[in-house]
Amino acid sequence: IGNTVVVTVTKDANVSCTFDNTRDTATIKVVKNVTAAAGVTDGSFEFSSNITTLGEGGNFSLTTVGGTASTETVTVPTGSYNIAESVPEGWTLTSQDCTGTEANPDGGLYFELSKDDVVVCTFTNTRDTATIKVVKNVSAQGGVTDGTFNFLSDSLLGNFSLTTVGGTASTATVTVPTGTFSVSENIPAGWTLQDIS
Repeated sequence: IGNTVVVTVTKDANVSCTFDNTRDTATIKVVKNVTAAAGVTDGSFEFSSNITTLGEGGNFSLTTVGGTASTETVTVPTGSYNIAESVPEGWTLTSQDCTGTEANPDGGLYFELSKDDVVVCTFTNTRDTATIKVVKNVSAQGGVTDGTFNFLSDSLLGNFSLTTVGGTASTATVTVPTGTFSVSENIPAGWTLQDIS
C-alpha cells in the first residue's frame, strides 16, 4: 500500500480522504534460569526495564521453581528497550542474552525491536559457594589420645559425630552456599575445649 493517494476533484464534489495506520509491534519475554549449586536450585530476582507491560514502571520480579521462571509474552511497540537484573547478594549473573534480536550487554541488555520480532531474553544466575570442613584434635593427657565428640551445625554438614584416631578426625569437605553458619561442639564430660580456630 502506498502512502499517496491521487484524487480528481470535480465541481461540487465533497471528497474526504482517510489514512489509517497501525503501530508496528514485536513481542518480548524474559526467562530466569538458576544453575543449581550447593543444594540451592531457586531464588527471587528483581529486574528493571523500560517495558511497562512487564510491570509497574517496567520493574518486575521472578521467583524460580525447579530452576526456572518467566514473564508472560508481551506485545510492545517497535523501538529501543533495556532490561537489567539487580543481582542479589550471594549470586553471580553468569549469562544474559536475547534471541530474536541483537542485544548489547552493558550492565543489562539493550536492544532494538523491529516489526514482528519475537524476542526472548534469558538471564542465568549461579549461587555463590564456599567449602567447609571441621577438624577435631585431641591433646593426649593421662594416656587418653582419642574420643568421640558430637557437633551441631546449621550448614549442610548437619549434626554429626567425630571419633578421633591417633588424636585427630575430620568431616569431609562440603560445598555450601555463601552465608553465615554455626558449628558447635557438645563437650562430653571429662573433656575441656581448649581452642577453636
